[in-house]
Amino acid sequence: MLKNVTLFLFLMAQLFFSCAAFAQIPNKSFEEWPDSLPASWHGSNNVIRRSAEAYSGSSSVKLQTGMYLGYVVAGVIRSGENGNGFTVSERYNTISCYYKFSPSVSTSYFNVTVEFYKGEERIGIGYKSINGEHNEFTPVTVPVNYQSADIPDRGVVILSVGEDPQYQVTGTYAIIDEISFSAITDVNDKNNIISNYRLEQNFPNPFNPETTIRYSVAGQPGQYSKVSLKIYSVTGAEVAVLVNESKPAGEYETKLNVGGLPSGVYFYQLKAGTFIRTRKMTLLK
Repeated sequence: MLKNVTLFLFLMAQLFFSCAAFAQIPNKSFEEWPDSLPASWHGSNNVIRRSAEAYSGSSSVKLQTGMYLGYVVAGVIRSGENGNGFTVSERYNTISCYYKFSPSVSTSYFNVTVEFYKGEERIGIGYKSINGEHNEFTPVTVPVNYQSADIPDRGVVILSVGEDPQYQVTGTYAIIDEISFSAITDVNDKNNIISNYRLEQNFPNPFNPETTIRYSVAGQPGQYSKVSLKIYSVTGAEVAVLVNESKPAGEYETKLNVGGLPSGVYFYQLKAGTFIRTRKMTLLK
């Protein structure tokens, strides 16, 4: 009898830790579609479709680029009924999913992003951009980098596809299924090393009046670099300074609101250490 009780407690403990290590995002397999959007997800139904191509189950989500007022717009979907995510109570160090990706041009992208928050402060982010074509369901795992030792209370998953704005074409799409977190991370983990500086394409793009810019500062935990992120007009005039300070190695995002600027093409430039990168964006009012 005692042996059976011991075995039962062991199995219950294994089940508990398995659930903790592999917590799932609500409607992670995109099986629930009460209307034109999947349950527990938020986005524009113009660029989001239900797909019968699934890694498991009977359906998945298809994101595709579209056109608005003659401009190519990205296909974006965010977790949560209003795109604000869902409750978490652990530090997860990866997010995984299965995807197919069909780019229309070489610069088309499929992005997987996860953000973790403590209250209103973002304390962790994982990001990966995929460019190559994948005709079969392919697994991808994205590591999460934390900027503090806090335990998050909210997670947000963001999936997106898009084009370089210089190419006015559509047709890029991604099919995504089976999203999950895994591997609870120790708050004392010091192995989150950012190996490359990066400046990503802003999203949404075109935008009005607000857009998001993500970038990475390379280095080991605790290593600082002088960072500047500035906005320029097509004439080269500086119109805004978003960042101008020393920052520790990590992955960041900043919001740009240009309600007072006229429509047109602008450039944003990141300088970090010896790294310099400039990208183009379009304000459309």
